Amino acid sequence: MSPTSTPTQAQDWPARQREWQRRLPRLRLLAEPVEDQLRRLRRATIGLSIVTGGIALLFLALFSTFGSPAIGLLIGGLLAGAVVTPAWRSYRRTRIGAEHYLREQREAQARSDRPRTA
Repeated sequence: MSPTSTPTQAQDWPARQREWQRRLPRLRLLAEPVEDQLRRLRRATIGLSIVTGGIALLFLALFSTFGSPAIGLLIGGLLAGAVVTPAWRSYRRTRIGAEHYLREQREAQARSDRPRTA
């Protein structure tokens, strides 16, 4: 079953929650609010991007000082691309997965709150 599909009523929520924990290993689903964890993960990703960009600029400045700015730009770009791009992809994948999890959680809560008819 994909994370975007709605579980049947025969499936219990704790089993689905274990499945979501497996799919979202960076998040602790029962420990604290998912939104807080996503905000913290986003701040960490921004910090990583800033630090990596700073190091890339240092490479550019260093190679420019010795007359080869193109090499500095290439090395800095490769460094930034190899670190920052996967970090933002991972954040995006985690955020989308968390949105699906929260939607399914709300639906499961709504189903459990609904009175059962025979």
